[in-house]
Amino acid sequence: MIISTGMRYRIHRLPSMMMAGALLAGLSGCSTLGYYGQALSGHLELVSRAQPLDAVLQRKDLDPETRERLEQAVEIRHFASDALALPKNGSYTQYADIGRPYAVWNVVATPEFSVIPLRWCYFVAGCVSYRGYFDLDEARANASELREHGFDVMVSGSQAYSTLGWFDDPLLNTFINQPGAQLVNIIVHELAHQRLYIKDDSAFNEAFATAVAREGVRRWFERQGVPDAYLAYVEAQERRSDFHQLLIGTRKALQQLYRRNVPEAVMRSDKEAAFADLHEQYAGFKQRWDGYEGFDAFMQRKLDNAQLAMFATYREHVPAFEVLIARHDGDMEAFYQAAARIGKLPREHRQAMLVALAEESAGARIEASLPIPPGS
Repeated sequence: MIISTGMRYRIHRLPSMMMAGALLAGLSGCSTLGYYGQALSGHLELVSRAQPLDAVLQRKDLDPETRERLEQAVEIRHFASDALALPKNGSYTQYADIGRPYAVWNVVATPEFSVIPLRWCYFVAGCVSYRGYFDLDEARANASELREHGFDVMVSGSQAYSTLGWFDDPLLNTFINQPGAQLVNIIVHELAHQRLYIKDDSAFNEAFATAVAREGVRRWFERQGVPDAYLAYVEAQERRSDFHQLLIGTRKALQQLYRRNVPEAVMRSDKEAAFADLHEQYAGFKQRWDGYEGFDAFMQRKLDNAQLAMFATYREHVPAFEVLIARHDGDMEAFYQAAARIGKLPREHRQAMLVALAEESAGARIEASLPIPPGS
């Protein structure tokens, strides 16, 4: 989600092509002409590979698994508009095999003693907290340059990205073979960005899209009549939520640390200690998860502020939006209107509203976990 998310197309006229370049650069972040150039050329190269789904499905050389997944994607695409009131347009009615595992690579960077990610600002998408590249080597080069200036940096591959409805986004080989829940999640998440996008607020946008996607997966499995599959998805989401809270706790501890007036050497040592404590806590969480190893690869990295900032961007406000969906009894149109009203608030008021909603969610979880008194 290059909104992507970690992290979208058909171009007819030269002015539209220039707008695409500006938009994509804005979604990923960068102010240089060279960056705009790589964004435009990378996007156009991707678009050139897109073919209408009808034509792709008529190919006799199409492997059976891809055919089955594309047919399912067609069903998911209709479901997203019919059941979730998401845009009904040409997005995900084409397919492109781009010959690589990720659509883009996002660079996230923070100062050495800050948990707040750098932001890059553009006239279309506003300010975002990551910078996307179509070429891994270019992403790594940018990351290396940022590290040389003392920043904590993370490079992360993204399977999809969005042009926010400016163009029709194709299905990609980077995510078409994902398990059913994840395929629904990706398509709904990216379409949610087209439904509502608030300039200059990556945390709002990503959490909004994540909450819509989670609701979409729930409804999809309900419609398919496979409750066991949904329960497995819920279990996975609960583990991810636990892991996210673990990272957020470390991020808050570091935030307090960085506010202290102490020598850099002391702060650097305490920073290392905070991440060592994170590893110890993670070992305890794995026991709760019966040894689940899904987050091991992440934890085996050299962790720093940038990894924590990435998780915060995508998930910090998800509980708030889930409360908002529940408040409107699952009426997605009413939910979108309420979310848009929050999005129009001044930034500080918007943040306060989302925090209040999240606290309401936390309170409900605590109440649900309390034992029922005898005789109730």
